[in-house]
Amino acid sequence: MPPGIAGHRRASLTSCGPHFASAIPQISYSSTSTDLSDKTRFEYFSRVVPPDKYQAKAMADTARALGWTYVNTLADAGTYGEKGIQAFVDSTKNSGLCVSRTESIPRGADEAKLQDIMYSLLLSGENNADAIMMFASEDNCRKVLKAIRTLNLTHSVHLLASDSWGAKVHPVYRQEADAEGTVTILPKRHVIPGEGEARGFDATRKVIGFKSLALTGRDLLSVWIQPVR
Repeated sequence: MPPGIAGHRRASLTSCGPHFASAIPQISYSSTSTDLSDKTRFEYFSRVVPPDKYQAKAMADTARALGWTYVNTLADAGTYGEKGIQAFVDSTKNSGLCVSRTESIPRGADEAKLQDIMYSLLLSGENNADAIMMFASEDNCRKVLKAIRTLNLTHSVHLLASDSWGAKVHPVYRQEADAEGTVTILPKRHVIPGEGEARGFDATRKVIGFKSLALTGRDLLSVWIQPVR
């Protein structure tokens, strides 16, 4: 049997290491960068999750389904955040959904920097946005929630976050109430004991004291809302 590598978790190209330079097959269970679909560059790379362009489409469809017209975007600096948000913007063209403001989170940003960014995004000048679309790391998602609380805007802004938040506990640990009403996207998984299979994208509304909503995709492109059973 030829050698191969299983991994990596992260979505960015930088996490994939030097293995692409060799003819060693690599299978990732959670790398979602759209760039990795380029077989002229990554001939031996495969994955079991869809690329971010489908996730971005699901986010745009979710925003429209929730009746939002104007949204702001917030992304980590780097491949995952910047290309994810660009794919989201591309998905909004001719859809009636408009991007009002865009902000980027620099690498190594601390809580004070996130508070400045959120102030600029939400309070500097007129803001018509109904929500913030986020492609950010789970650490930065956590800092965003804290910044929104510090600015006393917890009940004034909606968040729609990518799979880097997904179903993770870390962003909301001990600040669960601040995440009330947030919608997150994650790969849909059909779990078999000892195994796992990722199919499409699934979005669950994380709320406290309210019924959740799920978005399911028949072919990764058509997304709609249906109640969680």
